Amino acid sequence: VMEQFNDHGDDEDADGINHDNSDDLSDEYESSDGDHLDVQMRRQIEGNDPDLVKLEIGFPHGNGWERDGKGIGKNTQIKELIISDLDELYGNVTMKQDLEKFSSGVAHNRSIQKLSFCQCNLFDGEIFRILVPFFKENRNFECLQMEGCDVSPECLHLITTALAKFDSLKEIIIFREFESEIDEIRAGELVRVLTGHSDLRKISMVNVPIGRNGCATLATFLQNPKSKLALLNLTINEIDNEGAAVLATGLTGNSTLKDLGFRVKEDITAAGWGAIFSTFQSPNCVLEKLNLASNGLKDEEIVSLVNALANNSSLRSLCLSDNPEISMAGWEAFSSVLRNPNCVLEELDLSLNEINGEAVNFITDALINNTSLTSLNISGNSINDEAINNLTNALVNNTKLRELDLSNNGNVTRTGWQSFSAVLQSPVSALERLDLHSNYIIDDGTMIYLANSLANNNKLKELLLHYNPNITANGWAAFARVVCGTSNVMDTYHSNHTLQKLSRIDYEDRLPDDLRSLLRINRENSKSAAARLKIIKTHLREGFIVRPFVDMESKVLPHAIAWMGRDGRTSEVNGHVYGFLRSMPSLFDVDRKIKKREDALLFDVDSLNRKRKMED
Repeated sequence: VMEQFNDHGDDEDADGINHDNSDDLSDEYESSDGDHLDVQMRRQIEGNDPDLVKLEIGFPHGNGWERDGKGIGKNTQIKELIISDLDELYGNVTMKQDLEKFSSGVAHNRSIQKLSFCQCNLFDGEIFRILVPFFKENRNFECLQMEGCDVSPECLHLITTALAKFDSLKEIIIFREFESEIDEIRAGELVRVLTGHSDLRKISMVNVPIGRNGCATLATFLQNPKSKLALLNLTINEIDNEGAAVLATGLTGNSTLKDLGFRVKEDITAAGWGAIFSTFQSPNCVLEKLNLASNGLKDEEIVSLVNALANNSSLRSLCLSDNPEISMAGWEAFSSVLRNPNCVLEELDLSLNEINGEAVNFITDALINNTSLTSLNISGNSINDEAINNLTNALVNNTKLRELDLSNNGNVTRTGWQSFSAVLQSPVSALERLDLHSNYIIDDGTMIYLANSLANNNKLKELLLHYNPNITANGWAAFARVVCGTSNVMDTYHSNHTLQKLSRIDYEDRLPDDLRSLLRINRENSKSAAARLKIIKTHLREGFIVRPFVDMESKVLPHAIAWMGRDGRTSEVNGHVYGFLRSMPSLFDVDRKIKKREDALLFDVDSLNRKRKMED
């Protein structure tokens, strides 16, 4: 493999980088305690393993930076490279030098499509100057991502310079950890360079103060008929009313943007928001997703949004999370969006808004005749039993809603949850995911109600109940009984084989072992296969027990044998079938069966003779 790798030769590429193989990567592999990459990973990198398409390198890394950089530079299979957890190395000169040596090697790579920096201190951005050949010559590169990184003004300048060397970028994500000293001029220059990438589909910038000039540049880009931008997320970018108005002109004239997100603190008032919302009245508008979380929106802005959406037929997802200044009057106005017979909204997030029972009633009443909503999040509010009762009445005949988040609503008592169980019992309910975590009043009594309501439910796959400290083993046992009845075979067969999760994955190890095992059976098998495995697990695990099959009709028995032996590859199942056959010798009493058939035949002959005599 290494000989094939060294076929690159010692020639200098057109980009001016000397691909010298003097450092033999085929030397004996060694591993030190400080190395982030293990021996096998290095073999994959340097062996050009086609299975290695995604690679993450982070702190601590030991002494392998330069070597691994060279290996990645020569690799032709890696599609995504993630550099992470370097934020603890601020001011570490040695690490800065190692990172630059690593980048010098990576600059040779021509296969990586996505380069990500996560939780990194990017120092002065020198690595981006080093990586210029990578950006310039790598025609496969499409996405640059910096999540939770410390991007200094100098670093942003070098990023901008590197991005100016090519024009094939499709996605850029810059999530600066802190609001450091970056002026609008440098941020605006970044935006100007980005608009030169004609294939750009996604721009997401957090703590990048683009200001009014940046908004004007983006507006021009959005109005360009050749623009392909589909997602724009602007969070804390120092955009005011004037910038919003300018940006709105670009949004109004755009016909490609489908996902728009804003978070501007309080820099934009009702006038600025009105300009942004007017986008939805444009005949060009194709926006499908709007995220307005944490913007300090008030009733006036909500009314403006409602008016803009009156005749809109494109918006499918709306997030109004964490806007607690919206009052009951604002939610009453918003409910008209859900009442609109032409509403196409499918996902609605109203979490963390301090909505009380009276205000949420406007929403629940509007849901009674709504036929578009499939996902609703009203977590982290002040919902009470009355609101839950109204929500139950709205959803008990709803056939569309598939996801509902009611977590972090601690004012709902057992009475409220008992009422809501009617939704889970409804034969027309379409709910597949229900989140009830962190509702601290939920106890074993509530668990029994919820579990019993799922006895005949064949839709709900996830019921999240983690972080409810009042649930004990008795509460979880109620769900175990519903997921796998044990009184007889038919009880097991008619158990719930749909429910797959009762908690987040990282909380599952706190569930009882038997319940966790049963949920895994549901998760990994079809319903019929899950039923079969549970019957074998419950009724046949101690060896074959003939009692469940004694009264089974003979015409059903062959199916039972085939059903048990479907996985005949395993000795355990073969043993069950063998035990079954030994326990039913009547199946093989051939003489008795022949005599029974002869008697039946004689009976038929006698009946025929009697019939003829009567006819005569």
